[in-house]
Amino acid sequence: MATAIPTTTSNANQNTVLAEPRSEPLGAMEFLERTRGIGIHWWSIISSVLEAHQHHDHIYPNSIEPLPQWAVDRLNDHGQHESSETEFTEQVKLLAEALRLSAGDGSNYRYQVWTTRGARLAIKHMSWEEAVAVADRLKGRFPDAFVARVHVKDTFRTSSDPVLLDTLIGRIEHTATSFHRGHEDQFSVQDETGRQVTVAASILQAHAVYQRLEEAGKASVDHSMQRTKMRAISTQRDAVDAVTA
Repeated sequence: MATAIPTTTSNANQNTVLAEPRSEPLGAMEFLERTRGIGIHWWSIISSVLEAHQHHDHIYPNSIEPLPQWAVDRLNDHGQHESSETEFTEQVKLLAEALRLSAGDGSNYRYQVWTTRGARLAIKHMSWEEAVAVADRLKGRFPDAFVARVHVKDTFRTSSDPVLLDTLIGRIEHTATSFHRGHEDQFSVQDETGRQVTVAASILQAHAVYQRLEEAGKASVDHSMQRTKMRAISTQRDAVDAVTA
């Protein structure tokens, strides 16, 4: 148990109680989270004070006095306030990423190649340089290709244009499946160049690229189609039972 140590401050005739130092050093990630918490705390105070001033005559149960104009001018510098918060948030993300990498935990981000029309051409690249090289190769066929940084926990439910299946080259790999209640599963496949297309299971199974899909991917597509068929049979049976009941 920590023991309180009394000490005297230099500018007051009173004792300030300090806690005994931690037995273990503060970890970098823990320090980062505390710093972030302090920043959020102060930004929330500024925002709440400004909001209270703007609605001071509607505060319930008793209205409050408005702030002096000089205080409003200082607090109401939204440009500096918001830009500082944005910069701080971005720096926290970058520092957290650097700490993860230095600890050997791997990055939380991947780099993907997209088109401005919403087609995802490549995924799973570990570095910006690698993704840029792929984007440059693809720009011959997709002039609007660009690189985007994506968090590993982000999910995309937008289907690709099935026509993009015709552009896949070589061996095809199943990379992801999105499950949607009441709709077909969406399968993402990737070719040897890193280009990726996402389509419904039935579209993929009926396309020629299905034959080039690795065996585990084929098994996943077939299983998905079987489940879709069973769900359809069950729905029809329930509808018949409801009519005859």
